[in-house]
Amino acid sequence: MKKDILVGAIRWDAVDSTTFFGSCALERLLPDEFKERLPFYTKKDNNGNPYFDYTEETFDKEMEYAIDAGLDYFAYCYYSRYDEAAAEFLDYDPARKKIAPYIHGLTIARQMHKKSKYKNNVKFCYIMCAFPLTQRDIDELAGDMASDYYVKIGERPLLYIFQSQNLVNIENMRKLLITLKEKNIRRPFIVPVGVRSEYSIISADASGGYSIDTRETTSFRKLCDDAIEYAQSRADARDVVIPLMSLGWDPRPRIVNNNLWCCYADVDYPGRPNMEDTIYQAQGIKKVMESVPESFVGHVLVSAWNEFEEGSYACPTIDNHGNIDDSYLKMLKEMIKIIKE
Repeated sequence: MKKDILVGAIRWDAVDSTTFFGSCALERLLPDEFKERLPFYTKKDNNGNPYFDYTEETFDKEMEYAIDAGLDYFAYCYYSRYDEAAAEFLDYDPARKKIAPYIHGLTIARQMHKKSKYKNNVKFCYIMCAFPLTQRDIDELAGDMASDYYVKIGERPLLYIFQSQNLVNIENMRKLLITLKEKNIRRPFIVPVGVRSEYSIISADASGGYSIDTRETTSFRKLCDDAIEYAQSRADARDVVIPLMSLGWDPRPRIVNNNLWCCYADVDYPGRPNMEDTIYQAQGIKKVMESVPESFVGHVLVSAWNEFEEGSYACPTIDNHGNIDDSYLKMLKEMIKIIKE
């Protein structure tokens, strides 16, 4: 291909087990059948109780892993840092309203990223999520978009939007676009993501995905086929698309342990990823991109870096003997190598 390709990975920010979301993640990963998903920074206190030991040094270690894999950026799910915004406009959604006071706990890693010595090695962009933002959040978002370590397409900041038809996100975008104009920052390059990502009320520049719809996908190879077929379908329609590559999908920890904020189908999920199928997926995506180059903007998004509860991750974990398991990271590295070569 003529243009350089950048590969990003979706990043969830439940990294601190003293927060609501972090404690939920830890609890769900402790059963024996899910322990292999515990992140490498899981430690035990003096009483033998596990916890996530997450510091700026831990974050930099993750950045080193990402750099080794060839990853170009993280796509952070963006939430408000301020409690007063959290429950506003959420009466229509009791589940979201219930967790709204804890949303600020999902902003930890993104703040560490901006302080990291590696922030220009692995950059970042945001995925706007359907929670209200204060003007302080909007100002922060705009400031980040103007920075050198925020991902751009051309000179436009890259912004993924989850649930782009949601009224809260539409209001968030209205405030953001006004603020960007006031600060003389270019309009974002907007990419809706989600199962039906091609449908958006917000004016979009490309389509993309957050996960592959897996209700009838019971093998990882089929999941890979679905990812390839999605990219092919958008290219056949001559749409602009950012392809999604998957590292798995198995949210059973949230099914077994009653998730509060969204529902998952109680079905058979794809098995664990493997090197053969990840290579097959990357080769398939690359072939589609080369066949219709005008439909691609030089980006591929990976689901995901650290969705441990949903069974989609590359970040190293710990095995039953307390050793680092980087097998999924090696799969990501091989996928990125294929996409970029």
